Amino acid sequence: MTDPGVGNRSTAVPAVDNHGRDAHATGDMTDPSVENRSTAILAVDNHGRDARATGDMTDPSGRIVARPSRPWTIMGKTPMLRDIFITMERHSRRWRAWVIALAAAVVLLASARAWAEPGMLGVVLVEDEAGVRAAHILPRSPAAGAGIQTGDLFIQAGGRAVSRVAELHEVLSGFQPGQRVDFILKRGMREIKTSAQLTGQRAYAGDVLHYRELGQTGFPAPPWYVYAWSGLSLGQAAPTLDNTRGKVVVILAFQHTCPRCHTVGFPVMRAVAEHFTQARDVVAFMVQTAFFDPEQNTPEQGELDAKQAGIAAPVGFDAHVDNVAMSVLMATYGMKGTPWTIVIDRDGVVEVNGYTPEDPAGLIARIQALRRPAVSH
Repeated sequence: MTDPGVGNRSTAVPAVDNHGRDAHATGDMTDPSVENRSTAILAVDNHGRDARATGDMTDPSGRIVARPSRPWTIMGKTPMLRDIFITMERHSRRWRAWVIALAAAVVLLASARAWAEPGMLGVVLVEDEAGVRAAHILPRSPAAGAGIQTGDLFIQAGGRAVSRVAELHEVLSGFQPGQRVDFILKRGMREIKTSAQLTGQRAYAGDVLHYRELGQTGFPAPPWYVYAWSGLSLGQAAPTLDNTRGKVVVILAFQHTCPRCHTVGFPVMRAVAEHFTQARDVVAFMVQTAFFDPEQNTPEQGELDAKQAGIAAPVGFDAHVDNVAMSVLMATYGMKGTPWTIVIDRDGVVEVNGYTPEDPAGLIARIQALRRPAVSH
């Protein structure tokens, strides 16, 4: 469309195009006062075609001056696909609103499922050559009510055979508080069938689920429930609170997927282990406290990490209360993350409890000081 009153002057788009539509609504509008400039884009081209249907916009001589970068312009020779794209564009706001609403609903549903509290049995689970075993029963828990005892071996849970802790975790995570789960246990030579009505994790507080204040010191060291030990010397028993009494105990808590464990925790632990390698009154070991990425933070990976770091110290895997995310050591010692160092004196009192320092010299000096007998006045 050209202005009959301007001759060969620049073409401009009127407020209403040849189809009677408001050009402001189409979005194609130029300044009518422009002179001797390039030809403006028209809502209707000089061949009488709707430029929005072809995607090509031309000047009065028929030369293409613009080709909008819209996805449906490449479909100009496929009427059905072209019409679909045009319809989608015209209703793009409505489409976007529906898509956003649907995405929000999916996210909310996934979040609700993720945050739904799983049921809790109340057993500290460990793993040995025979399978999954109860290492500790929480008082007044569903497990205690079902008659499950320390040392019992889990054969089946919820109708599924279990031979690894991760398998029992997976079964229990599928049940909600108030639901009942059937179990088949082995106690000595006897097979025992029982069932337990699970409780909520947040409904139980106490025992090994008493979450201590972060970084607290000066309290009696709680027992640890660690399994899948590696790196033990020939004839060496796995370290426990009882068999390390009277010695200084150094524990490095770590995770395979923790970058700082590799850059700080492992080098410091290696220095400590090497410094006290001949000391019979110092026991140093590592515990993987997996609270994230259970597929990667495995007992096997923890053993491999210690070997690759060149640490000559035993390595174990911290137990959980059935499917509770935080491990027992983290809860009972008030750990905030990893790498984390715990030092227990000869009387069984926690003296160091915090993130592993970058410089091992200060930590070694503190351990050395705790080895000396108390001076009586």
